[in-house]
Amino acid sequence: MADLAGRVALVTGGNGGIGEGAARALAKEGAAVVIVARRRDACERVAREIEADGGRAIALACDVTDYDGVVEA
Repeated sequence: MADLAGRVALVTGGNGGIGEGAARALAKEGAAVVIVARRRDACERVAREIEADGGRAIALACDVTDYDGVVEA
C-alpha cells in the first residue's frame, strides 16, 4: 500500500469484518479514518483501538441506504 499520510479514508461497514480490516490497514498506512456504520458503539470501539495503536479515527453512525442520513454524515 502507498503512504497515505495527509489523506482521509471513509470506510463504510468499518465496524467489523472486511470493513474493519480495511479501516485498520488504511490507518496503519497513515490515513485518518472515518468509520461509518449503523451501530455507533461498534464504530467507536474500532476508532478507539485505531487511536490506541497510534492512528487517527472518528466514528459516525449512518445507514448508507438512507440518503438523508448520508448527507447529514
